[in-house]
Amino acid sequence: MPQGVVYNHSKLRRSVLVLIHHGIMDFKLKAPPVYFCNPDAALLRIRHPRVVVHAKELFGDDGAHLIKLLLQHGRMPLGYLIDLFIADPQGSCGGSLPESRQAAKIAQLTTLVEQIIEKHYIEYCPKAMMKPVEDGHQKLSGAEVYEKMEGTTSKRGRSATAAKKRPKLEPENDEDAWNTDKPDKSDTTKIKTEDVEEDESGNLYQKELRVNAVQFLQYARGRCCIDLVFRLVNEHAASVVESILSKPLKVSFEVPKDPASTESCIPSMPTHSQAVTMDELSGMIRSHDTQRRLPDIVDSLQNPFPQLGHTTILRSDRNGIAVNMEALITAHRNAQMEFLLSKQFGPTGRRIYKLLTAKKVLEERDIMANALAGEQEVRVSLFRMKVTEYLYVREVPTALDRNPKSTLFLWHLPPNEVVRSRLVTGMYKNLRNLYQRRQVEFKQIEQLLIRAESSWLTDDQSEKMEKWNSTQDTIALAFLSVYEAALGIEYF
Repeated sequence: MPQGVVYNHSKLRRSVLVLIHHGIMDFKLKAPPVYFCNPDAALLRIRHPRVVVHAKELFGDDGAHLIKLLLQHGRMPLGYLIDLFIADPQGSCGGSLPESRQAAKIAQLTTLVEQIIEKHYIEYCPKAMMKPVEDGHQKLSGAEVYEKMEGTTSKRGRSATAAKKRPKLEPENDEDAWNTDKPDKSDTTKIKTEDVEEDESGNLYQKELRVNAVQFLQYARGRCCIDLVFRLVNEHAASVVESILSKPLKVSFEVPKDPASTESCIPSMPTHSQAVTMDELSGMIRSHDTQRRLPDIVDSLQNPFPQLGHTTILRSDRNGIAVNMEALITAHRNAQMEFLLSKQFGPTGRRIYKLLTAKKVLEERDIMANALAGEQEVRVSLFRMKVTEYLYVREVPTALDRNPKSTLFLWHLPPNEVVRSRLVTGMYKNLRNLYQRRQVEFKQIEQLLIRAESSWLTDDQSEKMEKWNSTQDTIALAFLSVYEAALGIEYF
């Protein structure tokens, strides 16, 4: 592996450890170990600010701050997460907490983390087996494990109680990946009892937590379904769908069996929600008006909707009532694709796309008759969509001489997955262009930024800084908007 990069072996090993720690890379225990990247986890890091917003909606300010710390620092045991929360000056504790209130706050945070784990938004990492460690003549086991401490823990905003060095736990069969220098017996810290567990064979494991970003993606899909039902039906129907979706299904990254595989690590999202009974649903709904009309609302949502391809929003079986998420997400995705095509090809291009989606195959004269635009405008749109491969044309000769005058030109769309792939590829190119634009803007004003830290700026320089800040905000907003659109098409 070092032959393919410019770093030396030490820097490469540390970089790989950081990437594995944050879930962007993984490895399989072989001889030698095989390392592979999870590009979906890397792309979802762009969505981390929105994940914190979702966490605040679900679990309040403390829950959002716990999620933020896990996203910033990567996987960690529960005890260290709570210490980091208490020591963070940006948290609700303000960086310190009196001893009289520490026990109650720790119990509150532990209960909150358990609630988040129960809803699958935080999950335990795959277990890493630890070797027994000897301290002098005494062999430690169970929860009393001592290991070498590396002085690389970030101390930003950490108090003396939370700035403890983090234990480096060594997997049993991957010394090339995780092995460090020999233990220093003078620099040891006891691992907390709740962070260690022992299996039936006496093997020792450390339990570490990480954010399940795919579960937050599933929550975002649920919010899209609720908004779509609100627009299609009414607020009472949206309240019913929201109540059913409040019982989440667990989804998480799937490690590919073949490290060389290019398949997505994000699993196939559930097509239906968790089923609930009518009595459970009645207990979940808070509005008395919605409760009173619940049977009629459920019956109406089990009727076919033309906007959803004549499918139903709710499905009932012997297990209970479930939301047909596949139909709602497909409708949302198609609306998003039509919007992006209208941005690229104008209203005429959007109408052509909708016509061919409904009719599958049409002649050029039929398209002109139904596109509500002039012949020249329709021909230009057809040509632009054909050049960019959003439309295909099939020639069907009606005579043996293949005379163009007697040949039928049938226009049709490529498969829906192809259109999605091309739209997503174009949006990721736009993201790259926005990132490069931001780098160029930064280079142009870099010297001014350095000067602003040490001296006063003139009026012209201050005006230039304000203009730069405004440009950066515009680029950041465009970046997030494009990424959200790409995410809605690719992963929804």
